[in-house]
Amino acid sequence: MVNPAERLKVGTQNERVKAEIEFCTVLVTAFDLSGKPRKQIADELGKRLDRDLSASMLNDFTRIGERERAPRFPAAWIPDLCVVLGNTLPQQHVLTPVQRSALELGERHSEFDWVFENLRAGLTRLIERASRKKGKGKRSRKTRRRKIETK
Repeated sequence: MVNPAERLKVGTQNERVKAEIEFCTVLVTAFDLSGKPRKQIADELGKRLDRDLSASMLNDFTRIGERERAPRFPAAWIPDLCVVLGNTLPQQHVLTPVQRSALELGERHSEFDWVFENLRAGLTRLIERASRKKGKGKRSRKTRRRKIETK
């Protein structure tokens, strides 16, 4: 039987270090793109996670190679971090290609939500107008003939 701890070890030490460095770089880029100071990011993320976070903790997550056992950013926090930062860069980095495609499709869909809402509202107005006009249109031939015959 395989030891569960052994299953968690993926790749060589160098591959894991490379992946950690890449993710730290992605975090730094995402922080910079947000335009928010790290103190503000820490406060907002802390509220979402119901934890006490500080700017120095965020800085620790993005330090590369300063300690042998540097703190790692918890994967469970990534969705909340993306909401706080206003971008999905960290989430995209850890997703598989299929998951990444699905996320991009969802983002494109949300960009066009306003188009669908406007179309729906316009169609609703047209249907309401058409239902109000019912009975006020042209008379049928049968009705016109009856009127002519009675005269």
